[in-house]
Amino acid sequence: MRELRQTWPDADVVEGASAGLHPTLDASDDRFRTLADSSSLLLWISDPDSRVVFFNRSWLDFTGRTLDEELGDGWLDGVHPDDRVRVERCMRAHEQRSEPYTQQYRVLDADGEYRTVVDAASPMLAPGGTPLGYVGTTLDITEQLRAKHRSLETEVLLTTALEAAPVGVGFVDENLRYVRINPTLASFHDLPVEDHLGRTVNEVLAPLGVDLETLYRRVLESGAAVTGVDLRMEVGGVSRRFIASYHPVRIDGRIAGVGIVSVDVTEREQLEAQLLQSQKLEAVGRLAGGLAHDFNNLLAVIDGYAYLISDSLPDDDERRAHALEISRASRRGADLTRRLLSFSRQQVLLTADVDLRAVVADLARLLERLVPSTVDLRVETGVEPAFVRADTSRLGQVLVNLVINAIDAMPSGGDLAVLVEDAGADVRLSVTDTGSGIDAHSLPRLFEPFFTTKEHGSGLGLSTVHGVVEQLGGRVTVESSVGTGSTFTVSLPRASGVATGEDPDVRALATPMQGGDGETVLVVEDSELLRNLVRSVLERAGYVVLLAADGEAAVAAMQADGPPSIVVADVEMPRMGGLELSRQVEERYPGTPVLLVSGYAADGKIDDLARREFLQKPFTPAQLTERVRALLER
Repeated sequence: MRELRQTWPDADVVEGASAGLHPTLDASDDRFRTLADSSSLLLWISDPDSRVVFFNRSWLDFTGRTLDEELGDGWLDGVHPDDRVRVERCMRAHEQRSEPYTQQYRVLDADGEYRTVVDAASPMLAPGGTPLGYVGTTLDITEQLRAKHRSLETEVLLTTALEAAPVGVGFVDENLRYVRINPTLASFHDLPVEDHLGRTVNEVLAPLGVDLETLYRRVLESGAAVTGVDLRMEVGGVSRRFIASYHPVRIDGRIAGVGIVSVDVTEREQLEAQLLQSQKLEAVGRLAGGLAHDFNNLLAVIDGYAYLISDSLPDDDERRAHALEISRASRRGADLTRRLLSFSRQQVLLTADVDLRAVVADLARLLERLVPSTVDLRVETGVEPAFVRADTSRLGQVLVNLVINAIDAMPSGGDLAVLVEDAGADVRLSVTDTGSGIDAHSLPRLFEPFFTTKEHGSGLGLSTVHGVVEQLGGRVTVESSVGTGSTFTVSLPRASGVATGEDPDVRALATPMQGGDGETVLVVEDSELLRNLVRSVLERAGYVVLLAADGEAAVAAMQADGPPSIVVADVEMPRMGGLELSRQVEERYPGTPVLLVSGYAADGKIDDLARREFLQKPFTPAQLTERVRALLER
């Protein structure tokens, strides 16, 4: 503040006023009073004893008090109690030395609100240098302080938002130097925030293989934003993708810089690719399921008639051997169908005591076709049975997924070993490769859905393995390190199965059908070939058979003729399927058993089927008559 040491011409007036604490200004001072009262500034005058002898009209209007109340030390009553002592000491200390001063304090206004004001006071001196007091102005700075506080609050909010924002935000000036940048954008460049400030965009981005100077110049010159810029950069040795926008920053009508908003879309891109892959898998699965449904019907017909032919021939007739080969071929086809359905996840799980050694040995031929010539495959199953409680098709899915994973880890070839081992209470299946191995960072996430270390992997193979093994009450572990290959080990609880040593195909044809006693069976099947086979089998077994092509026809038949002894219905049929038919039979004809048959279940029906009486297609005549007899005798 410029120092003001005022020489006051009318010492007598001030001295007279101070004697009575009233500015008894005579007529010659009317001009001063008029001038002071017309000012919007808050003006005051004090005497040599620091007592105020004059306040102008603006001060009185501001405080809402009378002149008599304010004069002398009365004005101090309106000062905030916390500020009062400090204000009085400051005023007296400076006035004793006749020094100009400023001070800030709070004073009560006419509305009862404490306002923040600043006094600027200068000493008045007589022509001989005698101190006459002070003249001062008081400025209400409450709104300025509030504005400053709001500005500071806005700055804090903006800084907090920028610091926490998951998107990259920054600003460069007209010289393309960074003036502000949040941590997210700094991380996109793999540099600390402080290493950006004052540096040009080229200095920061050139090492990342990106040149955006032309783009920034275009924004500065045209004043038009550039959005949707697709950037790919190597960040920390990893390729990442960003979508960025660049906007002109205007200050007082001129373009003063460029604002940057950047979003890392790397994970979104990966998720989109994974979604597309899963949609492809779903489409393939639906196709596989549909094909398997029709194929299962044909296989059931082939195997069924082979059984009937064999059953009608003498034991020593060589044609029984021909029927056996037909049945064996149809069962191999059924195995392929189960694998298709397992892939599409549209097969009802039928757990049983199965020999893991036999399952792996049976799949060995398939594995040989999967493995490229550059990979040396070794399969060791041992000779002793290794029974586990499982679904055969799911075991095959686990093994195939592990083998495919191992093959992918050896693009240049290597050794692949599949072993079945006895581990006391468990049976172990291990798949070992000599591939690239897995780093320690990826190991904990290996079984997460969609997580993959491959460039074009779906991330579903190992997660499927983990899910199936857990469903079977087992566990899967992995041992691996970079450059040394990997070993995946599946441990399943040992089951109490017994090996018969008998050819299952021979056993299937030799198993006799369970006879009926004239009970009525309503067969509901949309495939005419299979419908006729089931009728032939059941009539030969001693049942009376009624036929319907779908659920609606079956309901109409029962409404007309009453309920049968038992209903045998396919699950997947047009108009009304087996599940809905089963629910209607339960509601209308309680006590009438329903046996559902299918090798394929779509649209989330698997869980519902697992709670009902169910026979997997393709089935033999003996299996069908056994289940029908058991339900009738329940």
